[in-house]
Parts: sequence; structure tokens; C-alpha cells
Amino acid sequence: MFFYIDDELVGTVSRYFTIAGPEIGCEISPGYYVINPAYPPVDKHYRVIVNAAVVGSPASNNEVPEGTMEIDYIRVYEFDECNYTTYACEEGVNNPVAIINNDQEWDKCETLNIGDQFEYIRVTSNNTLTLKECDLKMLLPGKIIVESGATLILDNTTIRPCDESYRWLGIFIDNGANIELKNGSKIIQSRMGIFNSFDFVGYVDSEGAFDPYALFNSTDAGAGNNSVIIDNSSFENNFHALLLDGDNDISVQNNSLIKGSYHGATIRENQNGVIDFKFCDFEQNLKSIHLGACGEDNSIYNCKFTNDNSVFTQIHISSTEGLDFQMNEMSSPGHHIQAIESHIRCSE
Repeated sequence: MFFYIDDELVGTVSRYFTIAGPEIGCEISPGYYVINPAYPPVDKHYRVIVNAAVVGSPASNNEVPEGTMEIDYIRVYEFDECNYTTYACEEGVNNPVAIINNDQEWDKCETLNIGDQFEYIRVTSNNTLTLKECDLKMLLPGKIIVESGATLILDNTTIRPCDESYRWLGIFIDNGANIELKNGSKIIQSRMGIFNSFDFVGYVDSEGAFDPYALFNSTDAGAGNNSVIIDNSSFENNFHALLLDGDNDISVQNNSLIKGSYHGATIRENQNGVIDFKFCDFEQNLKSIHLGACGEDNSIYNCKFTNDNSVFTQIHISSTEGLDFQMNEMSSPGHHIQAIESHIRCSE
């Protein structure tokens, strides 16, 4: 907040703090931010108190001056509803980040005062961020983190890299976080798409290079308890589209598309969650679905698999107790299904 008297700036209150102190203005340094507890919550009514007071060292009664404060008017101006969540004010500012500390909806993100480019968005625990009709462009390394108990909803929203020559990292959902994509949302050209299975720092070397193969060959026993709903939405040209460990409820449905991925949907160690693929398409993925060490409640129903590569397997099932496989269309010169120590219930 900025306070003016007769058009002269006399005080500021920063909504967010770093460890080094408050951050105000456009030149925001990278790092973690916390909300200033003295700042009025944006979803609550608050009052403006104006008084005349003496400040400074204690004084005796005969040293207190008499005075009068006369007020012509007090004006309060409201920022755009999206402005208070962001830290960069113009294109070209390094490391634009957003920390979400309450339930918010960004409707048509081109109205954001800072533009539509981000390096880092974090949705904090027990809060919901809804992106509606947005087109977000992620700067390197580019990541979104959804903390435990938080929810991210993409509604007719596209997230992609600013520069088509690289991949942004993806969306990390912590244990117990939820994510929903609907109404034509798209995740384009990321390394991980949606993932819950690692501390990414452990897979980035000293020069910043990322090793997605090392990640694929490891699992995170602490991951899980996520709800992932993909409804009439798509993943295009991601290295991994979905990489989810632990007990999660996962639904990919209603004409959703996973296209051009090295690994489409990789789901592992899901013994008690529900995995459901219905009426969705998999196109030109080197491997479309991998289920490893999953329970009984899994289904692939009325999906279409298309691939011109003769080397890779479209569906790989290992150590999985049960899979209902019905009414699917397979079009690939390579292997359609490879099952190892698994039980598949098939029908036409």
C-alpha cells in the first residue's frame, strides 16, 4: 500500500517480505516471500484510522504541543484484483514470481499489471488458485508448486515456455495437493508436466542441467494422496506428461489428449487410489501409459492410441494387481501392450 498526502508519497506498507526485509516496487529479487501479518487481508473489510499523535521519546506533560488536524477528504483506490499476487511490473524484470496466500482467481491473465510471464508460482497450503482463460509463459527454469492441501485449477488456460527453444520444468504437487485441468486447458513443452515424486534440486547438477532419466528411475515413497483430474484438456510435447507416485486418485477423461511425450502417463506405487482413463487420445508418444506396482482399481476405457514408431510399447504394465481394458483402439507398428506379473481384464 502507498500513502500520499497532497499527492506526496509519505509511506508504504509492503504486502510481502523476504528474509532480508520488505520488497516494494518492480525490481524484486528472486527467493521465497512471506506475507506481512500487518497487511490487511485482501478478502476482509478493514478500516482507515486517522489520528493526531506525538511520536518519539517520552515527554513531560508541559512539553506536549497543542495541535489541530484538519482533513478535507480521504480517498482509497483499489488495485486490479490480480496485482497483489505478483512482483514484476514490466516485461524484462528478472525472476517474476507469485506467492498465493489465499483463494484467488485470475480471469484472463492479460489483465495482470505485470504481464503474463513468470518464473515461479507457489500456491500455499489450503489455498486455491484458479487460472481462467489465461495464457501463461514460463521463464527458465519455470515451475509451479502446489503445496500440501492446496488446489490449482486450470480452466481453458495454456501454460507454455516463453521461448520455444527450451522446456519449462512443470507443475509439482506436494503430498495431499490437488490439481484439475478442464475446458481445453493445455500444458505445453515442459520437462515434467504434472509430477509429485521428487525434490527437483537432487536432479539438477551444478551447471543447472536436468536429468529426467534419473528421476524416472527413482520413486518417492512419501508422495501421494493427490487428486488429479484431466477433463477435456491436453499435454503436448512434454518429456513427461504425468509422473505420479503413491496412492492418488487420477482421472484422464472426456477427449483429453497426451501427445508427443517421451513418457505419457507414468503412475507407480498406487495401491489404494483409483486410476481411470476414459475417452481420451494418446498420439505419437514413445510410451503412452506405464503402470508400475499399482492396485486393482485401474481402467483404460474407450481410448485411442496412435504411434508411428515400431520400437516402443504403447502400454507397459508391471506388478499391477488389476486393469480393466475395454473398447480401446490401438494403431501402432510396435508392441501394443507389455504386461509383467500383472492381471489385465480385457473385452472388446
